[in-house]
Amino acid sequence: MIRQERDLTQAKGLPGPPVVQHMIYSTGILSGYSVETLPALTDMVTEGDWAKVRNYQALLHNSLTTATNTARTAARR
Repeated sequence: MIRQERDLTQAKGLPGPPVVQHMIYSTGILSGYSVETLPALTDMVTEGDWAKVRNYQALLHNSLTTATNTARTAARR
C-alpha cells in the first residue's frame, strides 16, 4: 500500500506549491489548506487551461495505471 501511495504522486509536483505531489488528493491552488480531490485537474479546469488539463489527465492516468499494476503484482505474491 505504501508503494501504491508513492505511485499516485508526481515527482515534478503539481501546479502551485512544489511540495504538492499527490494526484488524487492534496491542497489546491485556491483552496488554502482544505483538501481537494484531483487537485491538478480541478485547478486547471477552474482556470480554463485546457492544455494543462490534458497534460495532468495523462499524468493521472499513468499514476493510476502504475498503482493498479503494483496492486496486481502484490496480489500474485
